[in-house]
Amino acid sequence: MLHQHQATSRLIKRAASELAAGHHRVLAATVSASAQQGVVDGQVIVKFKPTAGPAAFAGKRLITLIYDPSAGAAIAAAGESQLSWSVIGPNADQSVCARDSSPAAAESDVAAQQASSSSSGVQAIVIRGISESQIAIIQQSGDVEVVIPELSVQVPDGMAPATMDLMSISAARRCANAPEINSGVAAKSVPMASLGWPTALAACSTGTYAVFVAQRCGNNFNLLEYKAIYAVNTATKQVKKVKGRECSLFPQQLDKAKWFGSCGVAPRAVSDMPTMFCNSFPNCAGGIIARTPPAGAAVAAESAAAPAAADAASSTEAAAAAAAAADPTRFTARVTLKRPLKCGDGSTTTLVLTGSACGPNRAFVQWTRAQAPGCSFVRDNSRTGFKSTLALLGSCGAGPAVSDKIVPSDVCPGEPPKPPKPSPKPPTNPISGWAPLARMPVAAGEDVPRGVAMVEAVTDGGACAGAKCVDDLSDAAPSRRLIVAVADSGVDETHPDLSYVGGTSWLDAGEDQPGIDGFGHGTHVAGIIGAKNTGKGVVGVSPGIGIYSLKILDSYGNGVLSDAMRAIKWVIAEGPSKGIKVINFSLAGHVDPSKPYYQPMVDLFCGVCKEASDAGITIVAAAGNDNRNIAEYIPAVCPTVMTVTALDQDGARGASWSNYADASNAAAKAHTFAGPGTAIVSTVPRSIMDAGYLELGGTSMASPHVAGIAANCIMSGRCNGTGADAMAKIQEAAQSRLNMVKGPDGTPWVTYTPTPVAGGKYYGYLVWSQF
Repeated sequence: MLHQHQATSRLIKRAASELAAGHHRVLAATVSASAQQGVVDGQVIVKFKPTAGPAAFAGKRLITLIYDPSAGAAIAAAGESQLSWSVIGPNADQSVCARDSSPAAAESDVAAQQASSSSSGVQAIVIRGISESQIAIIQQSGDVEVVIPELSVQVPDGMAPATMDLMSISAARRCANAPEINSGVAAKSVPMASLGWPTALAACSTGTYAVFVAQRCGNNFNLLEYKAIYAVNTATKQVKKVKGRECSLFPQQLDKAKWFGSCGVAPRAVSDMPTMFCNSFPNCAGGIIARTPPAGAAVAAESAAAPAAADAASSTEAAAAAAAAADPTRFTARVTLKRPLKCGDGSTTTLVLTGSACGPNRAFVQWTRAQAPGCSFVRDNSRTGFKSTLALLGSCGAGPAVSDKIVPSDVCPGEPPKPPKPSPKPPTNPISGWAPLARMPVAAGEDVPRGVAMVEAVTDGGACAGAKCVDDLSDAAPSRRLIVAVADSGVDETHPDLSYVGGTSWLDAGEDQPGIDGFGHGTHVAGIIGAKNTGKGVVGVSPGIGIYSLKILDSYGNGVLSDAMRAIKWVIAEGPSKGIKVINFSLAGHVDPSKPYYQPMVDLFCGVCKEASDAGITIVAAAGNDNRNIAEYIPAVCPTVMTVTALDQDGARGASWSNYADASNAAAKAHTFAGPGTAIVSTVPRSIMDAGYLELGGTSMASPHVAGIAANCIMSGRCNGTGADAMAKIQEAAQSRLNMVKGPDGTPWVTYTPTPVAGGKYYGYLVWSQF
């Protein structure tokens, strides 16, 4: 069995030296290193009886029971927060305010959610802002099967003490990325009345929280300066308006040092605000026409443009490209919007952006105009237009937040180098009716992390022409190729060692970019699954496999159970068309078995997981890091989920901090697996660590090893049915490997055995990448 190589040790030492030297960028020092566990106040999940029909219709009927039209109208007029609800279905943007649930609004409201709900599978909604008296009312409804509290889920804490972890880094992190600074950094701890609103805007302080908008500054453009404060409605997540006026404040109106700070200096009143820009890899690729400006060239001035003619989108794009070609300081990019934008008499989901070079050394892009058939938007830096301008066009060196992907913001001439072609694959070797994937040499210069070696995803030569071999995914039949979804804190779409193919987010504005990972955890998980085999960085279990980001955790690694359920529902509905067949959940929510809602909560979530398994989707989840029974954790408790514990650094025994299954519970043991979870090097955003790689530990790291193996098993044809089928085949492989020997002396291949330890703790068989 392979062990950690010297090259990997160099990566660890580099990361450690950067950490000691302060070369990581930091944000939000107020966050606790240990996420708070438990239920979410004022928020419940309602599961309907099978006879209630689709959740969209049952939810409408239910909300009308507790809807007070007069109270709703009063709350709406005041702009304050109130009860809202949404279907736990595949749609990622479906929240509805209760005041819109009056009978007059019924048709349009139900139609909006209808697409996300069907009469099959678990039917449920989540309600926010609900009171105890309202809960008592809905519990009496004949449509309702059970009402349970919303559960907090998060990245498991309690990682191995000898391992650097993201919790300690993020606790001191003080940087923000482009979508955050343009849509606003939320500061919910700020007492809104203390901001000193003008008399006419006094109502701005009720039912709202503060959002601070920043721009890049400094000689290297790596610092932030705050330019405006907005009052955002807690229910609608939109900037509140009072008598038609936007609730906004600017430095000229307040004590600037107290509320806005200066370049690189946080406001005195909110000292934990980010003061640095999260730099990552230059994001100039993806359609931008970039040219290096000639020495001394002037920045082209932008003037207001007349509405564009209602021609085809391609004509609009061609015109913008032609204008850019005439001026070497200008750039164009075509972006897809997260939501339709009103445009003339209709709407659009795409914009063509035109911009100019800006910033220090003119190394950045300032988008100055957005065009679509029938309309044109130009920069408006007045007080009334500032926020909408940032949303649509961003600021210098920080692309807009309305796009579904990161918008280019750097001047980067030339094309990025193409990765080398993989070595020729050897012929396949059919075994018992299925063919393991062919092997290819590990590229020269590639580092092999200890976990990838431990599960034998990388082996010594013999199966390929190189000294070490890894699966060649191009050997998989086209019909079997797939995508792995990472349900986590996002995945850095700019990381060169990952094959990012897209993403969907269930978070609010400012955190809703699936291709941005403000915490770093999801990117680390993704690298374990599928880091490329290109001769740079590390290699994953399934090298180069497509990664799809399901963003359900925020930049502190926290989320809620209902969003995890929505993500699974989304994959059931949309996954087949995208090729998603495996989901990794490196997260956990603790639920106390003594609570009356324990079994209903477990049944609800596990019911959705079974739907996914029956649909051919394999779900893999971390067991948790609290040295407790997996029966106390969701998703780990679910019988159709492959629950992964962690082994110690030598792979000889279960890690002392890892959760475990009850050795006397046969059902729990059947879906429990062991994986490498100590001292695992993988990818992280360069906003977290300049090297782009970091060593972490925990069951969060063990789980993606199994997810990568599941993907390889499906692509080989060995796992070809339900998620339960994949679980059985991988369990069978792990058991068979335990009984194998290396040679005539009888030395076993695997030193770890799943014999229960003291206290009846069972960690499962160590997985084997046989496929």
